[in-house]
Amino acid sequence: MGMINLNINGISFRLEIDSTKEEIYRKAAKMLNDTITSYNLKFNTANYIDLLSMVALDMAVNLVKAETDLGDANNIISELERIS
Repeated sequence: MGMINLNINGISFRLEIDSTKEEIYRKAAKMLNDTITSYNLKFNTANYIDLLSMVALDMAVNLVKAETDLGDANNIISELERIS
């Protein structure tokens, strides 16, 4: 376990994580910050609750899509294994 500091939307978070997952956490924080910046420029809203809600929805949609795509890929692999 190790401690890392992440900055998300100008707020610093000190987290204790498995050291082998540090890169994942840093990439996730960068993705969040990039999406927050993008949405802030696109919608120019001062209401951060609305902004963060839109970012959360975007991330959730991407997660569901990735899970669906993975399920589809697993089905294709299973079918290919069955017919070969």
